[in-house]
Amino acid sequence: MTLFILALGVIAVFLPFVPTWIEIVRKTDATPLKISTQILKDPRETPIAVFWHLVQLLGLDSLDDLKKKATVKQPLMLKESLMAVPAGILFEGIPKNVARVIAAESIELPSRVAYSCKILSLGSILTGDHSLFNELHADEQLTVSTGSKVVWWATANTITLNPEVKTPGKVQAKTSIRINGPVYFHALEAPLIQNTSHPVIIQEKRTLNPTRERILSANDFEVPADEIIEADLVIKGKLLIGPGARIFGSIKAHQGITLGSGAHVYGDVIGLKDIVFSGSNFIQGTLLGNQKIHFGPKCIFGLPESPSTCSAKELSIEGQFQAHGMVRAWKIGHFS
Repeated sequence: MTLFILALGVIAVFLPFVPTWIEIVRKTDATPLKISTQILKDPRETPIAVFWHLVQLLGLDSLDDLKKKATVKQPLMLKESLMAVPAGILFEGIPKNVARVIAAESIELPSRVAYSCKILSLGSILTGDHSLFNELHADEQLTVSTGSKVVWWATANTITLNPEVKTPGKVQAKTSIRINGPVYFHALEAPLIQNTSHPVIIQEKRTLNPTRERILSANDFEVPADEIIEADLVIKGKLLIGPGARIFGSIKAHQGITLGSGAHVYGDVIGLKDIVFSGSNFIQGTLLGNQKIHFGPKCIFGLPESPSTCSAKELSIEGQFQAHGMVRAWKIGHFS
C-alpha cells in the first residue's frame, strides 16, 4: 500500500513535465511563429493604414517587401482584385474586377477620368485635372489637380490640393496639407494645414492658470479692445471680444461669438451659434461650433507641438490660414 501511494506521488510530480519531454525528443513545434511588424501595431488611424493592410493581405512582413512585390514592368495581378502597375502614367482602362491598384514607384494619372478603384503608390501620385477618385494613397507626395474630386479618403506624407478640388471624404497627411486656391472639404488632418502663400508662424504656447476664475453672464458680454483677461468666460448671450484682446482661459457662449482683429484665445472656444474670427486671430485650444465658423485672413489655429480639433457644421476660410491638427466641417467646408 505504501509503495502504491509512493508511486502515485511520483506520477503526480512528473506528469506535468511529460509534454515537455515529448517536445524535446520529437520537436513537433520546431518552427517559430511568424509575426510581422504589422501585427505589432494598430495602424488604422494613420495615413499608411492601407499599405499595411496590403502587407497583411499578401502575407508579407514589411513595406519593403510590399514594394518589391509591387515592382513590375507590366500590369500584373498580385491577388484577386489587386493589380500592380509600373511607374509612369497609369493607363485608363482598369478592369472592373480590380478593386485596388498599387505602384511601387511614382505614378501620374490622366485627366478627365473616373476611377472607382483605390489607387496606391509607394512613391508619389500626381492626378490629372477634372478627374474623379474613390481613394488615393501615396507614401510620399499626393497632388490633387484642378477640378478633381476625392470621394472617400486620401492619404500621403504631404498633400497638395489645387484650385476647385472637392474632398467630401477625409484628407489625412503625416506632415502637411497645402491649399492652393478655392477648395471644398469635409475633414482635413495634418500637423500643418495652410495656404501655400502663408508663411509658417510659430506661436508661443501658454500654460493656463489652473486656479483661474470663471466669469458668468446671463446677458450679452463684451471684452474691450486690448483687454487681458485671465479667466473662463461662460456667456448666455452674445460674446464680443474686442480687437487685440487676450483671453487666458476658455470661452463658451450660447449665442454668437465674434473675435475682433488680432484677438487671441489661449483656451478652448465653444459656441452654440455662429463663430466669427475677424482676422489675425490665434486659438490655442479646441474650437467647436454648433453652426458656422468663419475665419478671416491670417488666422492660426492650434500649435505644432499641441494639435487641436476645429469642428463645425459649416466652415468658411478666407485668405491666409494655418492650422495644426483636425479641421472638420460636418456639412461643408470652403477655402475661398
